[in-house]
Amino acid sequence: MTRTANGIVGIKPTIKKVKLERNCLNVALEDGRIISVPRKLFSFLKKTTGKIFIADGDTIIFDKANEVIHLEEILGRYEDYKYSPIGN
Repeated sequence: MTRTANGIVGIKPTIKKVKLERNCLNVALEDGRIISVPRKLFSFLKKTTGKIFIADGDTIIFDKANEVIHLEEILGRYEDYKYSPIGN
């Protein structure tokens, strides 16, 4: 990890802890950053309760929801990392 005057360069963000609050989803990263996202940005979170799991350090899974959230969606870089079929 390289720290510069402008932030952190050259590391892959990894989720350490996730907490679902009344109005937001708080995501703590291994490098110390904490990202707070309004629940309303992910419509399924409006009614989601229950346990939360972290998969591969970059995916948030909710035991009572049929959807997951990838870290790239939170960071606003989903287009760079989205899954696509082989051969496209």
